[in-house]
Amino acid sequence: MKNNLTTTKNTDLVLKKSKSMLNITNRILSGKTALTKIDESWMQRLWAWADENDEIGDLEWVEAEYYDDGGYYIGLPRNKKTLLELTKLHLGSNRLTELPKEIENLSNLTELDLGHNQLTELPKEIGNLSNLTGLYLVGNQLTELPKEIGNLSNLTGLYLVGNQLTELPKEIGNLTNLTMLHLDDNALRELPKEIGNLSNLTWLYLHENQLKEFPKEIGNFSNLIILHLGNNQLTELPKEIGNLSNLYSLEIVQNKLTELPKEIGNLSNLTTLSLWENQLTELPKEIINLSNLTTLNLYNNPNLILSTEQKEWIEKLISEYGRGWDKIAIDDDLLSRT
Repeated sequence: MKNNLTTTKNTDLVLKKSKSMLNITNRILSGKTALTKIDESWMQRLWAWADENDEIGDLEWVEAEYYDDGGYYIGLPRNKKTLLELTKLHLGSNRLTELPKEIENLSNLTELDLGHNQLTELPKEIGNLSNLTGLYLVGNQLTELPKEIGNLSNLTGLYLVGNQLTELPKEIGNLTNLTMLHLDDNALRELPKEIGNLSNLTWLYLHENQLKEFPKEIGNFSNLIILHLGNNQLTELPKEIGNLSNLYSLEIVQNKLTELPKEIGNLSNLTTLSLWENQLTELPKEIINLSNLTTLNLYNNPNLILSTEQKEWIEKLISEYGRGWDKIAIDDDLLSRT
């Protein structure tokens, strides 16, 4: 009987100690939570930044029929709860010259629009917005991107049109969920080979840059449907372009192409091919394999000579789709050149 009492007392003592330790642990955790809750200094700094930029008001709904939701919110909410729960932040056209690092605390953001401002750089902390799917930076003055942009693994759309980028960080290759990449109207001289990791890309726009070559990793873009490379300084294309089996629009206007790789004939889904204002002297015989082509623009390639088969092919296209800028566009004398 004595042994049973002793065992019972020991068990009670262990339970009491366990409960005591649990209470202490809970108080510690509760204290940490309380500290987190009262640490709102980053909010105050973010609100102060917004107040300094007079055009950033409180959150406001703007009706716009062309949006799926019938409109969108602009401004930065001055309410703590609303700020923490914010998923879409639109701060476009506010003449912003800088973005505070405190932006990283808006962890629920899925869409960030900073278009048409005067930003010259982005804080590296932008890479902590891990839930972002859309990042809009159109019409700023960015000359480079922080390598931390590669941390935005959920990004599906990146819009950088109208900046001053001369290069891309190799970390851009980490954005493997990206489907749309818009880099028109920058000053890019080359692309990192890591861009080939973006195998989910469907739209790639590089119009108006200073590219002299395209990396062979282009062949990895198996899902690409639109590729626009107009107004660069390309003299040739890698043969790997023939791997883009889903491509239906290829635009390489106003470059310095003297020839095309024969593999272009593999692009069986291509419907639009624009090559005007280049320096082409001939076309590969395989080009007539593009059986789905409905739009072909070869205008202003003054030294281009076609084979008999190619002339017949173009004549057939003209009879089916007609002549015109968005149909079959050629120089008046092209079919008679020898």
